[in-house]
Amino acid sequence: MLVSPVHSYHVDAGANFFEWAGWKLPAFYTSPADELCRVRTLAGYTEFPVLNQFVIRGPGAFKTLQKLCSRNLDNCPPGKAVYTLMLDEAGAIADDGILFRLADDRFIISVACKNPLLLPRPLNFTELKEPKEWLRPASEAHACIHFLGSFLISVQGPRSKELLRPVANLDDLTPFSVRETRIGDIPVIVARTGYSGEVGFEFLVWPEHAPALWELIVQLGKPHGACPYGIQTTLIIGLEKGYLNSLDCYPGSTPLELGLAWAVDLEKPDFVGKTAILKRREEGIKTRLVGLELAFDAPTPTSGDQVVVGDHVFGRVTNAAASPHLRRTLARAWLPLDKAVPDSEVEVLTGKVLSRARISRRYCWYDPEGIRVRA
Repeated sequence: MLVSPVHSYHVDAGANFFEWAGWKLPAFYTSPADELCRVRTLAGYTEFPVLNQFVIRGPGAFKTLQKLCSRNLDNCPPGKAVYTLMLDEAGAIADDGILFRLADDRFIISVACKNPLLLPRPLNFTELKEPKEWLRPASEAHACIHFLGSFLISVQGPRSKELLRPVANLDDLTPFSVRETRIGDIPVIVARTGYSGEVGFEFLVWPEHAPALWELIVQLGKPHGACPYGIQTTLIIGLEKGYLNSLDCYPGSTPLELGLAWAVDLEKPDFVGKTAILKRREEGIKTRLVGLELAFDAPTPTSGDQVVVGDHVFGRVTNAAASPHLRRTLARAWLPLDKAVPDSEVEVLTGKVLSRARISRRYCWYDPEGIRVRA
């Protein structure tokens, strides 16, 4: 297992560790409930070594990314960022991530990747170390691609601006904006994208500067009651806020079934997967990803648990977690369209226990209008 550049700080803070994607990462420090409360009311900070960043630049960069991404990059000028999907020819999600546009022909995309040390060795020295199949056409279209090798540290919560103000005034950085700047004397790229559903900032920093940035954030956070938070807390945050991951992409699903039609700009002339999405829209979807609400003390479902109505199995759970903030156990599951009726009841089989669950009207339970993140 690989450890991050700030691993020693996690040890000193008493983190409980687990393995994820080849990394030894903090699961939590105190408890997910305490850390979630801090992020929702004060501020918290974390790292994302499982996210890798690629630079795509050159005269063919825009045209190629316009072809590969589901979003219309005409609406993403330099200095802005956008969440985008990358589809295959069948319309399924091959990947997703945040695309930062630094200049007309210079982009950075941040996507989840395996630990690079666990990947097969490239055949040639100059071959891309972290292969992404959907990126391969870019290297054939006058666009240069390289693995950036940066490290991502995130500060989230309603006090994040105030926390950072002594070293960087980011008050004018609007949501989904990005800029190159310095935090103290540390060069960074900062983006206001956020995963928490609160005001927050992501910093791309060179690994050799990561310990200094982390230590600075720790010291800045103390007067504000800020704390580090781990992956278990992040997973609850993502479930509350309705952020999907790879477990939600069940066989045959496209953005239409997953509730991500808003992330597919069909007015673009052409992009990978567009024909399949148009055909699926014309035919109509047959399944849908839904949110489920269970009692807070119910057994927390695991991915693959059956969703049943009477004696019949109709679907499967994709993600679930108990939310101490909302005092409910939350889950996402896929169901046939005729069973995906809001406010109707189903049951979830976890182990040998059947638990009642209500189908929610949406799978974003926390601030669905995004008012807090735009504050």
